Amino acid sequence: EQALRDLIAKNPVVIADGHHRYETSWNYKKEMEQSRLDGTNRTLFFLCPMDDSGLVVFPTHRILTQPGHSALGLRDIKQRLLDLSAIFDFKESYSTHSIRRKNFSFAVTDGKTSLDVSIKSRQALQKALPGKANAYQDLPLVHLHALLLPEMKKEDFIYVHDDREALELARKKQKLAFMVPATSIQDLFAVVRAGEVMPQKSTYFYPKVVTGLLFRSLE
Repeated sequence: EQALRDLIAKNPVVIADGHHRYETSWNYKKEMEQSRLDGTNRTLFFLCPMDDSGLVVFPTHRILTQPGHSALGLRDIKQRLLDLSAIFDFKESYSTHSIRRKNFSFAVTDGKTSLDVSIKSRQALQKALPGKANAYQDLPLVHLHALLLPEMKKEDFIYVHDDREALELARKKQKLAFMVPATSIQDLFAVVRAGEVMPQKSTYFYPKVVTGLLFRSLE
């Protein structure tokens, strides 16, 4: 135990995936402070080196499904981008591989036509996100949710990690898919070090730790 304490004391630990588990454990600890049960102030976690070559982060694409918003089409998104033209630049294309483009922020597609969005002005971006660290301002999901779709909640979308699946769902459901690049480990660490919190549904770490070997009731 002491060896682990010494190791953590020398190296920062980032809660990179599992904020729900962290918050549940913290709330459970607070609720049980007056109890005599042993171990209520501890929870299981898994540590992985940030530079582990086997650690992969997949993107988390969004497909708009909420009935109140799902009537939005590419024309509506294009108008929003034009209204934010001080910040965003975009290019209309018929390619579904735009998420690999350099300096790309995000793309909006109906599965056939795509609006490839990038940042036009860093100064305008900073003005739109005052008080936020540069690392946070650089996140494509911040551009998408804080600026383009500020009224929408996480429940308004379904989430997939595969490019082809996102495009197929957009075509099948006749909805818009918002394609985003994967967040790098370095970008995530920069945001955390700046004291910011990552947007929801930002990362999908792979491989997942095997679960089901041990259960702990929080009832």
